[in-house]
Amino acid sequence: MLGYARAGIVMTRNTGAMSTKARSQERDAGSTRRPLVFLCLFATATLLLAAWIASLPGTAVLWLIGCGCAVVTTVVAGVVAGARARPGGRAPWFAIAALTPVIALVALCAGLPLSVRWGVSQSAFERALGDAEPSCPDLEAPHDPRLVGAYRVTLICRHAGNVFFFEVHGEPDGFAGFVRARQALPEQGRPDDFPGGVVGGPVHYRSLGDGWYAFSAIY
Repeated sequence: MLGYARAGIVMTRNTGAMSTKARSQERDAGSTRRPLVFLCLFATATLLLAAWIASLPGTAVLWLIGCGCAVVTTVVAGVVAGARARPGGRAPWFAIAALTPVIALVALCAGLPLSVRWGVSQSAFERALGDAEPSCPDLEAPHDPRLVGAYRVTLICRHAGNVFFFEVHGEPDGFAGFVRARQALPEQGRPDDFPGGVVGGPVHYRSLGDGWYAFSAIY
């Protein structure tokens, strides 16, 4: 009887120790999981911001910001994947989380956000061609924005036979938007051919097909 009693005490102690260890592991997992969730949420928000920036017609600074955000997201996701890639961790799930920003970075550099956003907006821009002013007024004066497709446009006007749509966000140091050209435009145009006479830097055009171009112009 004494032996059974001792065995029971030992089993009780072992069970209590295992229970305490299990509770400790749960607390550790919970404390680790919360920062990882916040990191994943941050990575998702950064990707969405980068995609929005890359969908704008401007280039230069906006593209650098967009790709920089994607790189930061990739690094964060890689840290998360490394932290979880250990025995007992959920390595496959976090490996996918780390791979997603890499794919997104490739899509950003390929200009996919702009192509998709323009694709759902082109028909609205075609309809708005008839609303263009016969000439371009003062570009630096305030204008009431309007929604055309998925973009907010401040001004629609004609210049040298082309129809210019000035997008609200534009370039930080100039203008950006879309233009319906009567003939093919070069990748880099002359400032003298741009409306308003306020541009001193190069004017960049990117073909979107069907005679449409995204443009950016620097003061």
